[in-house]
Amino acid sequence: MSLLLLLGSIALAVYGVSTGNGPLLLLAVLAMAIASRGLNSNQKGLDRIRAWGSAIGPAPWLPLLIATLVCAAIAIVRIRQADPDPVGIGLWATSLVLAVFTGIVYDRETVFWRRFREEVRWERVDWLIALGLTAVALALRVYLLDQHLPAIHGDEGEMGVLARLALYGPGGELGPNPLHYFRTAFLDHPNLFHYVQAAGLWAFGDSEWGLKMASVVFGALTAPLVFAAGRIGWGRTSGIVAGWLLVVSHLNIQFSRIALNNIHSVWFAALFFVLVLIVYAAGKIRSEQRATPAAAAASAATAAADGSTAAFHFYPDARLTIFILIGLAVGLSQYFYYGSRLIAVMAVPLLLMLWREKRAAPLYILAAGASSILAFLPMVDFYSRDFAPFVNRMRGVSVLKPEGIKNLLGPDAVWPNDLPALLWTQIERNIAFFIRDGDASAFYVREVPGFDMATVVLFWLGLGLLIGRWRHFPNQMMAWWFVIGLFLGGVVTNDAPNSPRLLIVALAVYFIASIPVQYFFDAIQSFWPSLHRRTPQVLVAILCAVTLYLNFDLYFVQYARINPILPLTEIAVAMQEHGKSERVYLMGAPVLYAEHGVPRFIAKDVPRRNLFDVADLPAYVAEARASGQATYLIILSPRVGDLDAIMQMFPDGVREDRLDHLGRFLFISYLIPA
Repeated sequence: MSLLLLLGSIALAVYGVSTGNGPLLLLAVLAMAIASRGLNSNQKGLDRIRAWGSAIGPAPWLPLLIATLVCAAIAIVRIRQADPDPVGIGLWATSLVLAVFTGIVYDRETVFWRRFREEVRWERVDWLIALGLTAVALALRVYLLDQHLPAIHGDEGEMGVLARLALYGPGGELGPNPLHYFRTAFLDHPNLFHYVQAAGLWAFGDSEWGLKMASVVFGALTAPLVFAAGRIGWGRTSGIVAGWLLVVSHLNIQFSRIALNNIHSVWFAALFFVLVLIVYAAGKIRSEQRATPAAAAASAATAAADGSTAAFHFYPDARLTIFILIGLAVGLSQYFYYGSRLIAVMAVPLLLMLWREKRAAPLYILAAGASSILAFLPMVDFYSRDFAPFVNRMRGVSVLKPEGIKNLLGPDAVWPNDLPALLWTQIERNIAFFIRDGDASAFYVREVPGFDMATVVLFWLGLGLLIGRWRHFPNQMMAWWFVIGLFLGGVVTNDAPNSPRLLIVALAVYFIASIPVQYFFDAIQSFWPSLHRRTPQVLVAILCAVTLYLNFDLYFVQYARINPILPLTEIAVAMQEHGKSERVYLMGAPVLYAEHGVPRFIAKDVPRRNLFDVADLPAYVAEARASGQATYLIILSPRVGDLDAIMQMFPDGVREDRLDHLGRFLFISYLIPA
């Protein structure tokens, strides 16, 4: 402990001086004082430091570790001086790669991966299953994507404009300033996500399709990770079912087709599950392979004498690399949706559980924490200077405040006396989402339940199996992920049930729902060995067909009929089409303005104007006619009452009532000739 305090005090001092942070320097002073007392009073501690120093002196991984820290330090200095700075982000990325190579060199000659392969026995059929799930997931996520299903949301439009700024740089309507790599912008989300979107625009075209494709790719690539996690944690049948339920889930399909950062956090959560379960599946760290510092020093001295390098490897069961990857997954996930914070919260108890199961050592847990900080270090530096963006969103959506309790329970509710009633109401609303309720946010609809009936039935049966087989680590992981995620993403937040916040929690639903199928599959083979071995496979195939039908109907039939924000997209498309040859004016106040995110993204090449007062129209028409242009008015429901006055002013205009493909009113257009 004294050694950790000593190292921590050094790190705090260096960072405190570089950032000018006085409280951190005071904390460094306190840590150093405690560490010095511990070292002075404990001769064993000093002996341990000397032994470790002798052991790691010639270690080949040490230069890589030093290079990692140097690159990270220089990157922070460069980023602080100028952001966006390609050199700064390049050095930061290099530090992450060097961290992984540090682990690989440390783990040389390890038996960890051999033990994992022996336990899991991953075969060629598993690769084929993962590839097939990915292909089906991709097909379902691009099907009818070019037909505005779903229509683009205002938040998508705003983020799309920032993605263009990341792709093209400043200028024109995008503004005079570049987009920083490591700061926050729209709704306090980290900006690095917009560079991921910019890659989608570059690869698939500067369009609504290209903007959404980054989410499509991440959504499809979640499927093989879910299969791998289920395969490692419970068995091949569980992996197939969990992966398939995610592939066909209409909830996951919806957010894989929305150009927001929600689905990217789900991908990182699935990656986190895979890495943690790999550690668990590889088994316990063998105690006889642990070297004491004294033995390590003796081995190092022997190796130095004969010039060998193999003697430096004191842990044949070393597993540092996988823990570094876990830390990087946790840290990098924080650049996306706020739901990624659940990954950081859950990493702590899960790593401690692995330590309790003797599958992790303190060094590995420390490496995971350090690599997660390394991955998120540029944003840590930013938040240390401006903490408000880190907590603004959490404060904004929290229901645990006086106004939150009144909004939920009514004006007569009293804070904090009615807190029990508030929590119970929130629990009921969120649990209902995992039975038959729909989404209360603006990104989906309440009319469509969050999960199909088959998934719900299997999920609740799976919860019973989790309780009955609680000692199984994967079961504990999924149970805690669901409970804590439901509390943080649902119970303590407003507008429940809110699927963007519960999407990362829903990942546990697919795993839990797959457990009864695996259990049933194993039971059949155990109790009826004479039964044809294809019977369980046929039953799984039937389950897959049923869930595909149910979810396809829920999304591509029922939701497609609703598609509530389609008018925004249709209006923006009309602006884009007519604005190239005519002067377009939007009469949408107070519902919609020309500066809204959807018109800004879709109608990017044409001027967009608001018409607030009909009395101004004659001057606008005269100006348009002077330049040889017609005037195209887009009139929304709140302004339909002005149409009679407009038709009296310009009786030669052409009126058209625009309806969507279901016959619902969108807007009225009025074309005044040049």
